[in-house]
Amino acid sequence: MLRTTAIHPCAKSTGSSCRFLKNAKWIKVSQVKDKKFVKLLQTSLDDGESEAITLSLEMGANLILLDDSDARERARLYGLKIIGTIGILLHAKMDGKITLLREELNRLKKTGFWIGDKLEARLLKEAGETL
Repeated sequence: MLRTTAIHPCAKSTGSSCRFLKNAKWIKVSQVKDKKFVKLLQTSLDDGESEAITLSLEMGANLILLDDSDARERARLYGLKIIGTIGILLHAKMDGKITLLREELNRLKKTGFWIGDKLEARLLKEAGETL
């Protein structure tokens, strides 16, 4: 599931990432129906998180990808099951889709993504990697 606003930056782009998104058969672009609920959520959350939560509720999604702590808290209030980027990376490591979690975490941190030292140590331990 991909909310409509996530693909807007690709509307006129011809970059490889945008071509990939536009041509991916596994991505379904959907629009939220309850725009009033989106507006309500936007009083405390960004547009993207507001739409993602609304769409997840409308579709009965069994999982939502959120990293923002306020958005995660709000999604929990509505009974949504949450996973974050780090959780996806850990699952990918456990499933053998990536070799080293540490390398992926370092790449993520270079983009400005913040990961606390204790959390990183716990993740690496769980992934069978040492500091």
